[in-house]
Amino acid sequence: MNLYKSITYGLSVSIGLFLIMDTMKVCAQAIPANHSGRKDHKVTPQLLQRQIGLGSDPSGWGFNAANKEDLEVSLALQDSILRKSGYQKSNDFFHKAQAIFNLKKNRWQNDPVQLEIGFDERINSTQCFEPTDGLRLVLNQQKTHVFISAQHQLVGNLFLVPQLVDYQKEYPQVKKMEQESTLTKVPSRTTLKWRDVTDLDQQRNIIVQTIIARNKYLFNNDKSQLQFLLHNDSVFMNALVEIFGYTKDEQLLRSVLQKYRESSDDFETSPDKLGRIIFPKDCNRKLEVRKDMLNYISKNTSKSDVRLILSLGAFASKIIRSEDETLNRLYSKEDKREMVAYIAAIYDPAFKTYRETNNANWPKVPLLALLFRRDPGAEQTIIQQKYYGLSQLAELIKFSKENFSDDFLYH
Repeated sequence: MNLYKSITYGLSVSIGLFLIMDTMKVCAQAIPANHSGRKDHKVTPQLLQRQIGLGSDPSGWGFNAANKEDLEVSLALQDSILRKSGYQKSNDFFHKAQAIFNLKKNRWQNDPVQLEIGFDERINSTQCFEPTDGLRLVLNQQKTHVFISAQHQLVGNLFLVPQLVDYQKEYPQVKKMEQESTLTKVPSRTTLKWRDVTDLDQQRNIIVQTIIARNKYLFNNDKSQLQFLLHNDSVFMNALVEIFGYTKDEQLLRSVLQKYRESSDDFETSPDKLGRIIFPKDCNRKLEVRKDMLNYISKNTSKSDVRLILSLGAFASKIIRSEDETLNRLYSKEDKREMVAYIAAIYDPAFKTYRETNNANWPKVPLLALLFRRDPGAEQTIIQQKYYGLSQLAELIKFSKENFSDDFLYH
């Protein structure tokens, strides 16, 4: 029996384990870059015995099985793994992490900072619980917990000791513990003792390599780690782009965004999700626009590749028509006008250039023409908002009016 169905699953199954944690009041900026991360977070016989009793199936641990000590020891072990790997700590970890994860400074009152990542197709919004829970997104009630530790200068998950070190070699006393231990009872779950997991060494090796690759990629600017991470840490890497809006690596952007298709009915690959990634709501329900993603799509649209621009166009058409109640609840009329303006600024030029030169299934009219027919007040709002700073909109509005009569719009 495998420890996990896949390593991606293994890195994402720390489900709700930490709701009972006390907060640790540590100011991130006060922690020196060369902090060893050791403190008193040692693997004690008591901790080891308790973790042996939990068994090898993380999804069966339940909400209260792990505690703050488990997390502190886990992060300390991950710190040790990183130091041995040649990972370089630096004075700008705080600023890098804050930029990557779009975190407010007040989140760093607690160390580690806990994030729950996922994307809920039903509510499609970032639910913020400040200041203790911070950013929380839920994926079908399964929560992927990630911890950002300024003390240890790393981003990690909670793993138990047998997942991180050769526990039988490092702690010889564990053999007697395993002989005497009884697995913690978890309803409707069948789990193995750690000693009975036949491929534990292999699974541990991939976990360790993933910890190293993730942190070197993010904080040591080691792009050579990307392919390994896309294969072994896909939940986290997708979240970097889709949840946190990370756009600094075009190769990562391409890998994450390439799945979206205009014709897809599957939420995970649909225009709806692509649009909601680019236009999220913040904790105050205010619309955000991820302009770097729009720029990327514009730059990578060509005669032979219009897939993403058509997907965005399908999303814009849907919000213009206002027929989807989920989107109607999420976005106000003002939001929709602004979103369509931003999408039209890159979509309508592509419409002009490519609609007669490739075999793609382009609509009959550009987005602005459809918007003004369905929402007569939209043009005046765009003008009042000074075109949202999009200089090309004035010419695109003129193009839509001069070339597309109402006859085109009844389709």
